[in-house]
Amino acid sequence: SNHCVEQGGVVLPPKSEFRKLDVAKLDELGSSIYDLILMDPPWSNKHVKRAKKTNVGYKMMDNDDLSQMPVSKLLADDGLLFVWCTNKVKHRAAVRAWFSSWGVSMVGTWYWVKVTKHGEMVTQFTQDKQPYEVVIIGQKLGP
Repeated sequence: SNHCVEQGGVVLPPKSEFRKLDVAKLDELGSSIYDLILMDPPWSNKHVKRAKKTNVGYKMMDNDDLSQMPVSKLLADDGLLFVWCTNKVKHRAAVRAWFSSWGVSMVGTWYWVKVTKHGEMVTQFTQDKQPYEVVIIGQKLGP
């Protein structure tokens, strides 16, 4: 369609769709190819492990399992890939390795600085916490 569509409270631009599914079910996408993929992987982290003990949180995946996702088949040539990533060094290194194996070149990083409703950072910069998250941006090189 050439018109914006509202789906679940989200306005989608023409010729786009929103897909939310467990990465274990990526085969449900069939042979679809996308110009843009936004990933928010279920990173393993201590907070979620603690929360899971109280039946809160999400199912985490290991970096090696995440690397097996068929992103190179799903992303169009010259398509963009956006990956939300934690500030953990091993996760950032994993994204760089995934990009390489998927034929994706890193083209940028977007920083989301978390602030309170009063405009103050939610936490100060420390060794353990940072008041931001990142989206690592890549592009699949065409033939």
